[in-house]
Amino acid sequence: MPVIQYAIKNGVKLKVMNAKQLGNAGWYGFAVKKGENKALLTAFNQGLKSIQKDGTYDKIVKSYLGKSQEHFTGKTSDNNSVLGLLKTNRKAFIDGLIETIKLTVLAIILASIWGIFLGILGISETKWLRGVSTTVIYIFRGLPLMVLAFFIYIGLPTVIGTKVPAFLAGIITLVLNEGAYTAAFVRGGFEAVEKGQMEAARSLGLPYGKAMRKVIVPQGLRIMVPSFINQFIITLKDTSILSAIGLLELTQTGTLIVARNSQGFRVWAIIAVMYLIVITLLTWLSNWVEKRLEIRFFTSKG
Repeated sequence: MPVIQYAIKNGVKLKVMNAKQLGNAGWYGFAVKKGENKALLTAFNQGLKSIQKDGTYDKIVKSYLGKSQEHFTGKTSDNNSVLGLLKTNRKAFIDGLIETIKLTVLAIILASIWGIFLGILGISETKWLRGVSTTVIYIFRGLPLMVLAFFIYIGLPTVIGTKVPAFLAGIITLVLNEGAYTAAFVRGGFEAVEKGQMEAARSLGLPYGKAMRKVIVPQGLRIMVPSFINQFIITLKDTSILSAIGLLELTQTGTLIVARNSQGFRVWAIIAVMYLIVITLLTWLSNWVEKRLEIRFFTSKG
């Protein structure tokens, strides 16, 4: 009854028939371990008795379930318009967006560093280093992101004996997964540089490491810029999967808001528009960086 009444109050077009005949749905219990927490029970009972006596308890119930049967007809749905939902849940939307941006920025930075490192290992002269790079890329590209998140957040603590915070587990998940994809195109970008570039650098007396750093890496990174931009956008969208481990980012925020007001279409439309706006801004920024890099490259080349 309380769930149905709350949903109807928030705009669901249903009506409770013969509400008075349905009676009370029952009482909620406050459970503690038997024989313990006496101070907590005493304080709770006193608090409950106090709010029942001064009418606060009834006010709380009425604020969620309505004052009368007419209140449940769905006519008072001003807060369920798009603007009403934005106004009522403004803080929740902003907090979820900030959490998503934090996850995305940290994951992009760390995954790029990790991916470039693995990519460089992938073209190393040492065979076993190339093998390590190939193995790591194969494993973390092959694991579904949600399975990896569950493994780190739920499975790993049973082995190490320490709980991994959800935010840290989310960052590790994104870095391992996105870093593997980054490493794959980084390795491909370096390999796309003409072999003659390395041969020319070595013929001038440059050691392998310096030839990579001075000749191959700058040219390879320029080739990879579009792939980096695409991977940044994918990372932003992949943060939504981390709602499965309880991270209160934008997707999880939407789920909680829908659970409260049953306005699935409007809430998810708002969430979708927010993602599109952030992705558009990220794309513009990435394209601006790409153009700047092209200008610098051609200037230095000239």
